[in-house]
Amino acid sequence: MGISKDNRFYRHWFAALASFIDRDADRANHLLARCAQACSASYSERVYRRAFAEGRSLPEALALLKQEFADFDYALLDDRVEVYYSHCGCDLVADGVISTPRLCHCSELSLLHNWEAIYGKGNVSVKLLSSVLAGDQRCAFEVRVAAGDTARSQ
Repeated sequence: MGISKDNRFYRHWFAALASFIDRDADRANHLLARCAQACSASYSERVYRRAFAEGRSLPEALALLKQEFADFDYALLDDRVEVYYSHCGCDLVADGVISTPRLCHCSELSLLHNWEAIYGKGNVSVKLLSSVLAGDQRCAFEVRVAAGDTARSQ
C-alpha cells in the first residue's frame, strides 16, 4: 500500500501535516529543512555532482542538468542562475496528498543542498521567486554563488 490520493489514511494524515505546515511556520521550517536534506540526498544531489564532475564549467553543468531533469530549465545571468520548473517536482504534490505553497520552502532548501554540494556550505544562496503551488505559471528560483567561488562558474 503506497501513498495514493485514493488512500483515505494518507489523505487525512497529509491534510494534518499541511495544516501544521501552514499554521506553525517556525517549527514547520525546521521540519522542512530536514525533509529537504533527505530529498536532496535521495537523488538530486548525485545528479548535480555528476553534472559538475570532471571540472565542467557552470554552463556545461547546467546543460547536463537540463538533460537529466525532464522539467529543468535555467537562465544563466551575469550574477546568478535562475532555475525554472513548469510544475512542482515534489512526489507528495504529484501524488495529490499535499498542495500547500509553504512546501516550496522545502524545494528551496533542497536546491540549496544540491548547489552547496558543489560550491560548499555557506557559499550559495537560493531564493524562491515564483511557485505553481502559489498560482504562478512556473516555479522559479534564484541561485547565487559567493563571489570567491566564481572560478568554477566560468
